[in-house]
Amino acid sequence: MFSSLRGFFERHRRKIVITGALLGGAYALGKLAHWKLSDWYETQQVEFLAQSKKQLHFDGNQKTCNTTFYSLLPGLQDAIFELVDSEAITEKLKNKPSDKLLLWEQLKILSFTRTVTAIYASSLLAVFLRVQLNLLGGYMYLDVEGVADEGTSATPEESRRVYMSDPTQKKYLGIVRYFLEAGVKDLVGVVQNVVEGVLGSVSLKQKLSYHDIKRMLGQIRQCLKFSSPEQLIEGSTTSQLKISSIVLPKDSLSETDVIFSQLLNETADILESEDFQVVFNTCLDVGFMFVMKQIKSSFIVDQQDTPPDMICSIEDGLCSIHLPLAKICPIVNGKATEVFSEDKNDYLHDVVSLECVKSFAANIYEAFSSKPRV
Repeated sequence: MFSSLRGFFERHRRKIVITGALLGGAYALGKLAHWKLSDWYETQQVEFLAQSKKQLHFDGNQKTCNTTFYSLLPGLQDAIFELVDSEAITEKLKNKPSDKLLLWEQLKILSFTRTVTAIYASSLLAVFLRVQLNLLGGYMYLDVEGVADEGTSATPEESRRVYMSDPTQKKYLGIVRYFLEAGVKDLVGVVQNVVEGVLGSVSLKQKLSYHDIKRMLGQIRQCLKFSSPEQLIEGSTTSQLKISSIVLPKDSLSETDVIFSQLLNETADILESEDFQVVFNTCLDVGFMFVMKQIKSSFIVDQQDTPPDMICSIEDGLCSIHLPLAKICPIVNGKATEVFSEDKNDYLHDVVSLECVKSFAANIYEAFSSKPRV
C-alpha cells in the first residue's frame, strides 16, 4: 500500500507541490486580508469617532452663536435708539413748537436712519458672531485635541497649535462690545449721511406709494457700500467704510499679545473677504424684505373706505394708496422696533437659519480646526 502511495506522489509530485503552494498562498493572503481589513476597520472607527466629536463641538458652537446673538440684541437696540432718538423729536412736536417744520425734517431723516441701521446692525452682528465664535472654536478644538495627543507619536507638524489662555479668549470675545458701544455709532453716522442724501430734498407733503418707499430704501442700500476705503467719500451720497473698522477696536494695532493680535488679523481678513460680503448681503436681503412686508400693510386698505384721490391701484377689492411722506415717517420709524422684536419675528429666525450662514460658519470652523499652527 505504501509503495502505491509513494508511486502516486512521485507521479503527481508537481501537481501536489503547486496545489500546496496555492493553498498556502491562499491561506497567507487570507490572513493578510483579514489583518488589513481589521486595521482599516479600526482606522475607520477612530476617524468616525473623531469626526463625531468634532461635529458635536461644532454643533454646540452654533447653538452658542444663536444664544449670544439673541442675548445681545436688546443692547444693540438700546444703543441705536439712543443714538437715533426719534422719540425726543416726536415729544417736541406734540407741543406744537414754532420750529415744527425743522423738527419734521429731522424726524424724516431719523425715522429712515433708525430702521435702516437696525437692519444693517442686526445682520452684521449675526454674521460677525459666526466669524468670531467659529474662528475661536476652531482654535479651541485644536488646543483640546493637542492636549489629548500629548505622549502619542504625533509628528511635530501635527502637534503645532496655539495654546490660548483664558484671558486671551475673554479679551477676544469681548470685542463684540466695541461694536455695541462704539462701532454702532460709526454705522449710524454712515447711514444717516446716506439717508440725508437720498431723502433730504423730498418734501414731507409729497404723496408716495408703497413702491416709492421700496425704491427709496433700495436707493439708500445701493449708496451704502462697505469696502476698502476707511473714510467717507466727501461730496458723494455713497458712503464707504470697512466692516472691520466698525466691529474691531481701532487701537488693536498697539496690542502686545501676539495670539490676540493674530486673532484680530485673521478676523479682519475674513470680514473683508468676498464670502463675508455675500453672506452679509444675503442677510440684508432678508431684513429689507421683512421690513417692506411690514410696511406694505399700511398701504393696503379696503376700497369702500378709501377716498378716490388716495387710490394708487386696486386689486381684489383692496386698494394700494398714496400717503404723504409726513405720515409715512412714523410707520417706517416703528419698523425698527419690529426688527428687534423676538416675538413672531421671521427676520431674526431666517437670518440665523440661512444655509449660506451655516455654510460660512462651517467653512471657518473647518479651516481653523484643521490647519497646522506655527
